[in-house]
Amino acid sequence: MSAGIRRVVLIGSMGSGKSTVGRELADLWGWTFADADEVVEREAGCSVADVFAAEGERGFRARERKVMSGLLREAACVIASGGGWASEPGVWDALPDGTRTVWLRVSTRVALERALADGGRERPLLSGPDPMETLERLRRDRAASYERADLSIDTEGARPREIAERIATALKESQ
Repeated sequence: MSAGIRRVVLIGSMGSGKSTVGRELADLWGWTFADADEVVEREAGCSVADVFAAEGERGFRARERKVMSGLLREAACVIASGGGWASEPGVWDALPDGTRTVWLRVSTRVALERALADGGRERPLLSGPDPMETLERLRRDRAASYERADLSIDTEGARPREIAERIATALKESQ
C-alpha cells in the first residue's frame, strides 16, 4: 500500500463485516489485523458480554478507548473497531496522521442477521426485547459519526474478499 497510509480503521454497525473484511484486507496487503473487541476480551480475560455485565457499557467503552489508542500507534495494520467506537467523543480528533477510515455500510436487516449468526458471539446491546429496533436506533444515533469516514463501502451482497479489493482500489485511487 502507499507510504501515505499507515493504518486503516474499519467502522460500522455490528454485523457490517468489519472483522471478516478486515482480515481479508490485511491479507491482501500483507499487513497485520487487529479486532478491537478481541483485544478487549484478551486483556479482560473474558467476553465482551461479560465485560458489559460486570462493568456496564461505560466500563467497556473505557477499555475499548484504551485498546484503540494502542492499536492506532501500530503501522501497517487494519483495525476492526467496535460498532460504537466511532461515535465516542474525541476519537476523530485523536486519529493519527496516516490513518484512513472506512465505513462498511449494510442494511439493518442484514446486519442483525449477521450479528445474531456470528458464531454464538453474545451481543449485549441486542439483548433487549426488540433487537431490530435497538440496532436501528443505534445505527441512527451513530450515522453522523460513520459518515465522517474517508471512504464508504456497501457490504451487502458481496464476498469479503471482493469488499477488501474494492477498499484497496478506492484507497489507492484517493492518494
